[in-house]
Amino acid sequence: DDDHHHHHEGYKRENNIFVVNCHLYRSDKKKEPFIRLMQIHVLIKALQRITKDVRNPKIIVAGDFNSTPTSCVYDYMQEGKVNITHRDLEDCLLLKELMPAMEHPFTFRSSYREVLNREEDYCRHSEVPEPVVEYIFYTPCRSTLSSASPPSSSTKEPSSFSSSSSSSSSSS
Repeated sequence: DDDHHHHHEGYKRENNIFVVNCHLYRSDKKKEPFIRLMQIHVLIKALQRITKDVRNPKIIVAGDFNSTPTSCVYDYMQEGKVNITHRDLEDCLLLKELMPAMEHPFTFRSSYREVLNREEDYCRHSEVPEPVVEYIFYTPCRSTLSSASPPSSSTKEPSSFSSSSSSSSSSS
């Protein structure tokens, strides 16, 4: 049977990492952020279908979201839903009707925020730093791999490394 063909012995979809890249809509003439919200919602719904039989799927969604950290798209990724009163939705009555159904079950983390404790600002089109619009969102692993403590074998390295670097600095 076809199912057996794809799932050879020992193969588990739990071991897969699902990677998605996106470049969401942007227009200088029409600033309609709800278009990006619909795009990302459709993408996440597809991910839900693909991973429906996977327990705690490992997912990376990366790309140009054309959305700042205050946007409805960012809220959707981080919170799993968007507040109906979000200012990005002011002009979109249709989406306000659909909002209760526009949710996802994933727990996404932003890599910038996890590392820096904030989203990055950078100089894109001007000298003035602007909020980032590109992100790498991921679902945190629920395994020993995600533990922040280094392996026990490497715990001695930093101290020996720092002592060797201090001795070289004292000689100069």
